[in-house]
Amino acid sequence: MGKVKLNLGTAFFIVVVTVICYRAIGAASQQVFHTTSSDYVPNEKNFDDEARAIKVYYGPAFSTSKIRHMLIYIDGLCKYYNIDYALVKAVISVESGWDRKAKSHMNCLGLMQISKAAAIDYKTPHSLMYDPYINITIGIKHLARLKARLPDENTARLLVAYNTGLEHAKTMSTIKVGWHRYVKKVMAKIEA
Repeated sequence: MGKVKLNLGTAFFIVVVTVICYRAIGAASQQVFHTTSSDYVPNEKNFDDEARAIKVYYGPAFSTSKIRHMLIYIDGLCKYYNIDYALVKAVISVESGWDRKAKSHMNCLGLMQISKAAAIDYKTPHSLMYDPYINITIGIKHLARLKARLPDENTARLLVAYNTGLEHAKTMSTIKVGWHRYVKKVMAKIEA
């Protein structure tokens, strides 16, 4: 294989194009997250500590490094879809205990216990729900879709919709929603 020779002009051009691309990506990400450089607050989350805590408490088969990467991925999706990061972590904790191979008696699979119907709704084979990144993506997209279809910004009602279905959540009184067993479990994980 031959060596590629770059002259100074070509090298300078590559550097300039790279800088322009990085600036464009940065500007696009600020538009997606609806922030400006003046109101940007650095991420306060410590993904390393969170990953270690999950590894110790739940003992998933993932390495601490893999858990950290999943948390970073979850954080990004939550920002994009406007879903609470702590809520997603709590849902994963309750649904699967961070076991990517979890399977319920209703045949829901993976970290966020995605049903076959939900997988079909998002045009994804149900068999892929054991992949943690696919599962998390479908779970967060599903939470965002449910949130958009609910009549209020009630987190408890969103959790009932995720657990038992949208129509059931819409018909429940606010008092019943607050006392739902699943809601109590997830909210306890958020508060812990």
